[in-house]
Amino acid sequence: MPRSPVFAVKAQDRKSLDHSIYSSIDSFLKPLKGTSRRLQVVSTVLANETQLLQRIFYKGKNQHRSALFWRRAAEIHRYSERLRGIDLTDFVFRLRCSFFGEDALRNLNVLKGAWTLCPDVETLTRAQERCAEAQTLLAKFQARTMDAYNSFSISIQTGAFIQILLVLAAITARMNSIAQEYEETIGSLLQSIRRLRAALERTSVGEISGAQSFTGSSLQEIVQSTSKSTACSLMEELMIVDPPTVAKVEATFPENSQAPIEVVSSNEATKKKDQSPGMASTGNSTRRLAQKSHPPKEQKRPVKEKKRRRDEIDDIFGLF
Repeated sequence: MPRSPVFAVKAQDRKSLDHSIYSSIDSFLKPLKGTSRRLQVVSTVLANETQLLQRIFYKGKNQHRSALFWRRAAEIHRYSERLRGIDLTDFVFRLRCSFFGEDALRNLNVLKGAWTLCPDVETLTRAQERCAEAQTLLAKFQARTMDAYNSFSISIQTGAFIQILLVLAAITARMNSIAQEYEETIGSLLQSIRRLRAALERTSVGEISGAQSFTGSSLQEIVQSTSKSTACSLMEELMIVDPPTVAKVEATFPENSQAPIEVVSSNEATKKKDQSPGMASTGNSTRRLAQKSHPPKEQKRPVKEKKRRRDEIDDIFGLF
């Protein structure tokens, strides 16, 4: 049976990652070493059992082809080959080496150092899908081995082909335990991949939001600077007046104008505009009260000329 394709990895440098993700990667790599060793042991046991089943299968194929128990044996043989084709051990090993670079595939001592790379979200998504597929296959394989073991146990009671049935029952029971071990290991690995992927997604979302906020602030600054420069240019244009315009203004308003122009500020103009007739009458009454409160100054009366006293001469001449 053809082997599954090699797991391709796209990794990013450690320096390009946020420091908050380092702890998540460390917690992912710590149990991954033990997971890889467990899978190596389980895959070795599975390879031995599959090799033994293959010898029995090809040896009694022509003799027991039509027997019912042989169909069960053929089904177990097919599922074991599919499980070997997935090669979960190589998959987990490559996933672990993706944190240390390609040199770790050739030199295992590199795995003892610190990690320098990290797979991207797309790679972890494909790893998660592959683990989910393997988990589904293991669940089916576990169910088939249990059914085959029950079938072999019933066939032993007939007394025919007891030796081969006992061997098939023993192989099937060991493969069932191997499937359980595989399923537990892959289940824990799948949860670890999901946690690491979620942490990477949160970090990428935080970087995008930070970039968006930075872009928004920079755009606001650009708009403010542009508006300020536009306002300055407009003020400069208004301050520059053509000479003919100045001449027209001087001709319209001569310097020696008899009618003086009253200069009123904006606040005074607003106050005058807001005053109503009622307010004007109120002002007049206020002025009258002020005049009454202050007594008027004494007016000077005209001085009458005093008559001179009449003497004797005036009496004589007054007769005429």
